[in-house]
Amino acid sequence: MCHRNPKLFANELYDKIYLMINKELLIKKIEEIKNLLALLEEYKNISLNEFLKNREKIDATKYRLINIIEACINICNHIIVKEYYFIPESHCDCFEILNKKGILKDSLTKNLIKMTKLGNLLIHFYSKVDDEKIYNILKDNLNDFNDYINEISKQI
Repeated sequence: MCHRNPKLFANELYDKIYLMINKELLIKKIEEIKNLLALLEEYKNISLNEFLKNREKIDATKYRLINIIEACINICNHIIVKEYYFIPESHCDCFEILNKKGILKDSLTKNLIKMTKLGNLLIHFYSKVDDEKIYNILKDNLNDFNDYINEISKQI
């Protein structure tokens, strides 16, 4: 009978516990994104003029976009670290890696990188982000997040 090296066994056990994708975490993050997108849907049908006159809607939209973008980044980083065993150099790099691994399409990757840069602007230069740009994203780009969670859902 062969005996396993306890150190190797411990490493295998560590790998199984700590280096596996946490599906529950990803599902939780996906649900968080879906909930925030549903809240943003309420604002999609208002006019630009009405949106720009309502500071609460602008702020709520910006805040929800920050949270959606952060959740997307967290999902991406989790998959890269757990599945491919390395840490992306930047948030944008994370989406590029998923693209190179065949998980994300080129167009979606480009859009997620733009959103990541927007999230950075919102966090660091909140008041300088053009509110009309936020409105246009609200009207035209929320489906990028749905596409992302659909692609990620196929992986888990």
